Amino acid sequence: MPEVRKAVVKYADERTEERSVAGPVTVRVDGRAATVDCIVGPPNSEPSLGHVVLEIMDLLVDPLQQKLTPRPESPFLPELKLK
Repeated sequence: MPEVRKAVVKYADERTEERSVAGPVTVRVDGRAATVDCIVGPPNSEPSLGHVVLEIMDLLVDPLQQKLTPRPESPFLPELKLK
């Protein structure tokens, strides 16, 4: 995957680090998709979805069931808000 730029990331413990940004990548979850750039993590790191990807796909995190679910207001297609 081609590197498109660099970014400084801040971890939960307040450390900062310069990481590569690659893309575009398409993330698919239950028939919904988002095409975005991604931060390239260290080798063997686990991937994670951020709030931007979840918002684009209009998904909610269900911590009890440990899964992603569509918002009840948009069960079939993502609903994007424009202002």
